[in-house]
Amino acid sequence: MAKDSKTKPEAASASPEERIYNVPLRKDWIKVPRNKRARKSISTIRMFLKRHMKGEKIVISQGINHAIWYRGIERPPGKIKIRASKDSEGTVSARLPDEAEMKGKQDKGRIGKMRERLGRKKPDIAAEKLPSKLEEKKEELKEKKGEEEPKKRKGNEDPKEKGKKDKKDDAGKADSN
Repeated sequence: MAKDSKTKPEAASASPEERIYNVPLRKDWIKVPRNKRARKSISTIRMFLKRHMKGEKIVISQGINHAIWYRGIERPPGKIKIRASKDSEGTVSARLPDEAEMKGKQDKGRIGKMRERLGRKKPDIAAEKLPSKLEEKKEELKEKKGEEEPKKRKGNEDPKEKGKKDKKDDAGKADSN
């Protein structure tokens, strides 16, 4: 049979858009110090995906990161199963097989998640300019201070003025004698 009769698969079918891999991590992190093992595992996943998916940019999901760091920096898993997908721009995104798709989702952070749970939206800028209850109370306190002069305690007096008062008192006593 001649070599020409064999047909090569098309480029699109040779590199499918999405694959599931079992990435071996232990053989790489065993070579580094204990306090750098989890970090090495993440870089091993990046190298693995770059080699196998031939992507320019590698994006690792938060789920994979949590799975690696779950037991701490010194004891990452020996292997991990990931689902890798490549888009038309050459960006490879990796996630756990049971994790939801990352497209269009941004990390909202702790406060964003709380707002979502409570059903609140981000406050408007105009609403922030309105005086709050705290500012109203501050204004009330200022008005009260203007009406009533607080009594000065003995220890809070200025030392220079204290000396002047003593001289005046001495002068007043001398005149009465």
